Amino acid sequence: MCRNLRRTVQSEKLSSLLKIATGHHRAGRLAEAETLYRQARVAAPRDFDVFHLSGLVAQQQGRVAD
Repeated sequence: MCRNLRRTVQSEKLSSLLKIATGHHRAGRLAEAETLYRQARVAAPRDFDVFHLSGLVAQQQGRVAD
C-alpha cells in the first residue's frame, strides 16, 4: 500500500475513533471515552488532541497525577 494512502487510512481511523470517544465523553461515559482515547494514543502517540482529551478525562475522574 502506498505510504500516503496508508497515512490517509490511519488518519480516517483515528478521526472515527476520536468521534466515538468524544461522543462518550460528552455523554459522561468517561470510562468508555478513556478506553478509546488510550487506543488513539497507541495509534497516534504524538497527537496533541488525543493527549489533551485523555488529560481532560483523567482530571474529570479525579486522577490528576496520571
